[in-house]
Amino acid sequence: MSWLSLAASAAQWAFTGIKSSVDQSRAIKARETAAEHNLKLATLQAKIAKAQKDGEWEVEAVKNSGWKDEAMFVIVMLPLVLCFVPGCAHFVVDGFTSLDASLPEWWRWMVMCTVGVSYGLKPLTKLKNLRKLK
Repeated sequence: MSWLSLAASAAQWAFTGIKSSVDQSRAIKARETAAEHNLKLATLQAKIAKAQKDGEWEVEAVKNSGWKDEAMFVIVMLPLVLCFVPGCAHFVVDGFTSLDASLPEWWRWMVMCTVGVSYGLKPLTKLKNLRKLK
């Protein structure tokens, strides 16, 4: 073997090693890129599924709403309206004063829970999210 063929063999061996290393780096980078892509895809799919589930929940809530929601709304808004009717404002004040003085704590919680169940808790979560944005 001559010195030239020995140098050529060494160069070929080095080139093969470098090429193998570059190929491995490219393969690793490709796997990392694919993993990042799959993670982003899974995240987007989860967001889409959540949005669809929320939409289905809201459609179901609209289907299930009935006269009791409207009745609850009228009952809740009636004192506000009566405050502007001449001669009725004192009834509202007297009623709330009486309720404030004599209504048990458990009854207040029961009324709040009833209204919460009637309107659902979804609006409260939206209000909470709006407060976070500020």
